[in-house]
Parts: sequence; structure tokens; C-alpha cells
Amino acid sequence: MKLFKWQRGRQANCRYWKYPLWFFRVWKFGFDGYILAYPKGAVLPSHRDTIDGKIWRLNITLSGISIFGIERSHWLPTYSARKVNMFRPDLYMHSLVAKTRTYKLSLGFAIFNKT
Repeated sequence: MKLFKWQRGRQANCRYWKYPLWFFRVWKFGFDGYILAYPKGAVLPSHRDTIDGKIWRLNITLSGISIFGIERSHWLPTYSARKVNMFRPDLYMHSLVAKTRTYKLSLGFAIFNKT
């Protein structure tokens, strides 16, 4: 993956673009940042992001209107507001429907099981 270049998103059933701002790993800690662009009508099917470890993600809507869906559990904390979502994508099924062209800033932090 190249930095600062628009690329297709990895979800096969959804057309969206990602613009990597950074991604790096220090020992067993990983960090990434993307701008995600969803065209009007894009549907990101419900899924989990698999990783050998734990991951936290903060998504902030920069512009547009979308509906973010997340499976909830009473014992694992998530935060979800209209424009800001913080959650564990490795634990929760999550999805998105873009009502208008939508741009999001997506920041991730991971702790990998192996160094």
C-alpha cells in the first residue's frame, strides 16, 4: 500500500476509496490513518476486521451523511454519535450505508499478539 494515493477499499462488496495518511508498527503496536470516501448509495456489508491481536478504531465523519451500524454488547464499551464512532472492529460486526457522498477520517490503533 502506498501513502498519499487513492486506492480501492478492501471490502469486495462495496465500492469505496481509501487514502492512506500513515501506517506503521513499533514493536507490537500498530497505528494507521486513512481518509475514506464513499459514493452516494455505497453499502458496506456487516463484517468484522480480523487481526492477530486487538484493534481500536475512531471514525470521524468529515462531510456527508451516512448510517453507521454496529453490533452492541453491554459489557464491551463503544462510543457512537452521529459524526464520531469509536469501537473494536475485531469484536463488533459493523456496517455503513452512505446516504450522500461521504468522507471519513479513520484512525486505528492495534496491539498485535506477536512482535
